[in-house]
Amino acid sequence: MPAKLERPFVGDILSALRPPVLTPTREWVDEHIRYTRKVPTPWPGPFRIARTPHIAGVFDAYDSKYIEHIVLVWGRQTSKSTTVYCCMLHSMDQDPGPMIFNLPNVELAKYTSRNRIRPMINSCDVVRKKKTGNRHDFTTLEMNFEDMVLSLVGAGSDIQAMSRPCRYLLRDEIDEIDPSTLKMIYETTTSFPNRKIVDTSTTTTEEGNVWQGLVTSQYVFEMWVPCPECGEMQLLVFEQIKFGDDHDPETVNTTAYYECRYCGSEIRNAEKLNMLTRGEWRARKTQEPTKDIIRGVIPEYEDTVSLYEVLKDTSVRKIGFYLPKWYAPMPGASFGQAAKEFIEAVALQKTTGDTTGLQNWTKFWKSVPWQEKVESKAAHELMKNRVDIPPLVCPSDTVALTCGSDPGQGGHWYVIIAWRRKDGYIAPHLVDYGFVTGEEQLRFLLFETSYEIRGKDIRLRVFRKGHDTGGSRYDKDDVTMTAAAYDFIRKHDDGQFFGTKGMSEQKRSGKHIDIKPIDRFPGPNGKIIPGGLSLALLDTDYFKGIVEMRLAAEPDKFGRFTFHSETREDFINHLTAEEKRRNQKTRKWEWVKVRSGNHWLDCVVIAFAMADDECLGGIRVLADPMEEITGEVIGPSDDTGDWITGGKGGSWL
Repeated sequence: MPAKLERPFVGDILSALRPPVLTPTREWVDEHIRYTRKVPTPWPGPFRIARTPHIAGVFDAYDSKYIEHIVLVWGRQTSKSTTVYCCMLHSMDQDPGPMIFNLPNVELAKYTSRNRIRPMINSCDVVRKKKTGNRHDFTTLEMNFEDMVLSLVGAGSDIQAMSRPCRYLLRDEIDEIDPSTLKMIYETTTSFPNRKIVDTSTTTTEEGNVWQGLVTSQYVFEMWVPCPECGEMQLLVFEQIKFGDDHDPETVNTTAYYECRYCGSEIRNAEKLNMLTRGEWRARKTQEPTKDIIRGVIPEYEDTVSLYEVLKDTSVRKIGFYLPKWYAPMPGASFGQAAKEFIEAVALQKTTGDTTGLQNWTKFWKSVPWQEKVESKAAHELMKNRVDIPPLVCPSDTVALTCGSDPGQGGHWYVIIAWRRKDGYIAPHLVDYGFVTGEEQLRFLLFETSYEIRGKDIRLRVFRKGHDTGGSRYDKDDVTMTAAAYDFIRKHDDGQFFGTKGMSEQKRSGKHIDIKPIDRFPGPNGKIIPGGLSLALLDTDYFKGIVEMRLAAEPDKFGRFTFHSETREDFINHLTAEEKRRNQKTRKWEWVKVRSGNHWLDCVVIAFAMADDECLGGIRVLADPMEEITGEVIGPSDDTGDWITGGKGGSWL
């Protein structure tokens, strides 16, 4: 009879089928990574994680079997690149797979290969031994090993390489890469359930790739460190770097220190390393942590969650790490150096108006997007635009009313603007604003509601109306907002009711309004609109600028945009929901939404456009009827051609 199989043999088979036990990255790097003198580092020789202990948390996240995407938004000289290279080499040895290192252009890819990656591979014994021995397999941009291939790719330079499936995707300076290219190369990882993606970059704008990567992360971790004196855990923020009243940059460089938020003790640069060693990566529990970071909101320790709690959550796939430069224990990242460069940047702006220094300090030291914007009045300042005229009442010198309305879920937002005239100039005044439910209420508002003229026995109806035709689908109806708006405008077309739509930049040719007749509903199979309707394409950027200018006018200047006496902060918050900023890539000024609610701003823009000369002459074509029309108010008329209802009736035109 054949000999009976021993149980240990079965155990050996099962053991062989199990996935290998990987050495954690934080342990592996100290044992296997060495820096040659060719690599630009202050510490040539064996790598020691103890020199930069804050990077250990990233290694632990990289080792997680759940985390697949990591975003690093760190200041300069914070060991960001070192962290990425260590993750790369660990994977090449412990768990190899096809890998792409993506950079903005091929020149930078070649430089990084020659001066960082190849020297680190050649000095790492366990990875170097995997080279095939054929020198043609180990080139600047493609390195073939026995069990994997590493490709270095410049964005847009090698479409073939960027279309190869890869399990590991490491991307550096992604703010310099076109978003469509980033998306294309991201798709190469989708066939790997165990993929790893690491993104890093210097920040540019809030819309930049790396900051948006942080925004879309499920958690954003910041480094909390203990005070050496009282032990209280805290974030290191620039406001706590103290440098006294003497703003001589060189003096500040040597005397600045960090002041503990809790005990007020002076923390010096030499204590950073010990603080980082005892530090913790923790994430805010707020809904929009990136906005809090930009605004400088400091949370309490109890309102955060630790990295290691999050790593236990099987649903978390994408996380980010945020770290300003002044955390780094290197001499060039001292508290004094941070203060010195800030003072120099502020002085440059004050003397020359040049913001370049502040831009660089904000991006390289604070590690947040630069927000170049025109100065706009704060919301509380705009409350001063209220005047002593109650709602639903027009100033005595009003000549016309215009309305802007914007469809939303469940109803329509609207704004009614009274236009005053004096010596050929016009000025806007907010008469009414709100939200109406249903088309019948909107129809009554636009066509039947009349408004009192202060001190006169007459009332005005709205002269010209604009209704936004943009938007998505209604939640409860199988119809788009655009189609519903077209249908409503056509039903109530009186010759002074326009559909409006934002004008694309490509269609701007010096015109701020372009009125087009249209005869079909939107969509590839759009039905014919009986009789058609007029669609006013608006240069919304231009009109937002006009609104801002009139809001900022001096109180005693005719032309200032004034509000009725009961205007609330909700309206003003909508007006300030967008800010004008310069796009760092295109260098063009753009209106950027800074909070979600901006419907009344859109309505104001439309109401302003309806009064503009380019909208069939605007209100300047109107004769001043105020002195002619007096008598008893008779209320709304059935004849929508009468824009003033009074003893004499009559038409505006």
